[in-house]
Amino acid sequence: MRKLTVDEIIQGLVDAYERLLELEVICSQIDDKSSNYFDEYFKTKGEVKALRWVLGQSEYNIITEDDKNEK
Repeated sequence: MRKLTVDEIIQGLVDAYERLLELEVICSQIDDKSSNYFDEYFKTKGEVKALRWVLGQSEYNIITEDDKNEK
């Protein structure tokens, strides 16, 4: 397994954020919480968290309606 460069990690983070934003829009329009879009959303959210961790940053700065409702 080869090491990733910082540029590759940052590009992966940008790509993951783009997917996360797209999925946020889709999930906000779906009432069925068992949809595969929600699975993909949480998987992508975990990917963002992991990539930010690799870069030494906090989890993520996206606050969603679900996050607000959990508090």
